[in-house]
Amino acid sequence: MDTVDEERIREIAREEIANSVPVKKKGNRKPNKWQVFLKECSPRQSQDLSMGEKVKACSVQYKEIKVKNGKLLDDMMAKYLEQNQTKNQTQENQDQNNKSNE
Repeated sequence: MDTVDEERIREIAREEIANSVPVKKKGNRKPNKWQVFLKECSPRQSQDLSMGEKVKACSVQYKEIKVKNGKLLDDMMAKYLEQNQTKNQTQENQDQNNKSNE
């Protein structure tokens, strides 16, 4: 192969690389039910646990909800999350009251 052909091939390769369309990324998908549940559940776990242990604890809770309610999973999860948020808020209020009383 002579140098003219080689230069032409390199030029074509450079053009192809410059004009190539970037691969599409997955984009911003809506999180699935497990991810939503985990986001709400993991902060409620003990601070002493590692993230892996928190995920395991949350997965047990998630499976319980899923097994008990099957088709009603969305409604049950919504109620579960509401109840736990209320419990957490009540606990936080009690903690603040105890601190202010001391």
